[in-house]
Amino acid sequence: MILLGLKCVTSIYPLRLYCGLRFCDVKDLTYKNIDYTNHLLKFEQNKTKGHSANSGVVIPLNDGLLSLIGEDPENLDSSIFNLPTYESCCKSVKRWVKRAGINKHISWHMARHTFGTLALSAGIPIESIAKMMGHASIASTQI
Repeated sequence: MILLGLKCVTSIYPLRLYCGLRFCDVKDLTYKNIDYTNHLLKFEQNKTKGHSANSGVVIPLNDGLLSLIGEDPENLDSSIFNLPTYESCCKSVKRWVKRAGINKHISWHMARHTFGTLALSAGIPIESIAKMMGHASIASTQI
């Protein structure tokens, strides 16, 4: 079943917000990317694969994020989230923002930027944030 509308936003946006994931990476996540024992998300970023030493990413997950992902299934190769197109998800975010009465431009990609800002505010070194976001240099992270 493809996640649409509000379910798409409420299931995926928090994960992107707290992990800084690109849409293409969320779309391709399978359960074998989750280390349930150590509460870690491990994957190779699509956009930077082969172009950055930081394309391999390891992100700690709290219990709330693990509950969004769900329990360890029998088939580790199955997709965690069955998402529609990027455009459909963007429309879902716009509808959600409008229904919430928020009068600011909030995009699907802003969750990634927010992650970087929150991580920096929490005192995480910018080099570590760059690594978690798969950036080749901190210059990309400083945007």
